[in-house]
Amino acid sequence: MSLQSITGEKTDISSFYVSNSIVENALNSYYEGQGEKALKLLATALKTQRLTLGDADICVAHTLGNIGAVYVSMGWYEEAIEVLEESLAINTKLRNDPSIKLPKGCEQINLYENLNNLGSASFLAGDYLNAMSYYQECLKDLTGGEIPGTASEIANTLFNIGNCHAVHENELDDALVAMVESLELIQANFGPEDTRCAETLERIGAIYMKKNQLEEAMNAFVEVLRITKMTLGSEHVDCAPSLYNVGLIYERKRENRRAMDSFKAAMEIYESNGVKDESIDRVRQHMMHLKI
Repeated sequence: MSLQSITGEKTDISSFYVSNSIVENALNSYYEGQGEKALKLLATALKTQRLTLGDADICVAHTLGNIGAVYVSMGWYEEAIEVLEESLAINTKLRNDPSIKLPKGCEQINLYENLNNLGSASFLAGDYLNAMSYYQECLKDLTGGEIPGTASEIANTLFNIGNCHAVHENELDDALVAMVESLELIQANFGPEDTRCAETLERIGAIYMKKNQLEEAMNAFVEVLRITKMTLGSEHVDCAPSLYNVGLIYERKRENRRAMDSFKAAMEIYESNGVKDESIDRVRQHMMHLKI
């Protein structure tokens, strides 16, 4: 979940700089894991902005968007949706007003963060229908606007659409289409070893597992492991989930010896990295149930 800084020039309003400084402090607090402190600072900035700039200024929209992003990260999804909808409404109104002077360096008002965060809040709240609606609107805006979105934004939106489809057993083929499009876009623009390729391939592998297409799932998980080893090292904790997934495939294929070897390798990496949560518990449970 990303937050945005305020940009632009407002030399005629000195309080702009005060609120901007508060927002920057809020962003620092957020990235340091102090969500509640970030919210208090953002609320202070928002109050100042509303008093000096009015309720329909781009700075107000940015701050509302940041508040929504913090709410999502804290699991407060209803509150997030409320402020993100307000931010989206302001940004949409400003975008459609030709008399609005945009901040320096800004060619158009971008709705990506609003729509993406609204989709995330809805998805995490279990409202997959609305989540899909937001993500599809986001994709339409990114690909059909006067200024197209970046490859990263489009790939991320396709990934999110794929996740929404994957929730439903009868939409797994659609999920794969979106995920593969996302993967191809990342590979073409950032290279086949980009870490986002690994994340997308992991979801593709999981979808293939749901479809019981085990060879395709195995190919995806093995590629995830290859990318992770190359970019992060063979002992990195992120290698363990791929080894676990490979073990699950072998277990389904009743190749118990290979499954055990994969689970043991995952276990060793978790233990060497000091992991003591449900991830290592899942590996241990599968090892206990295997008959060698």
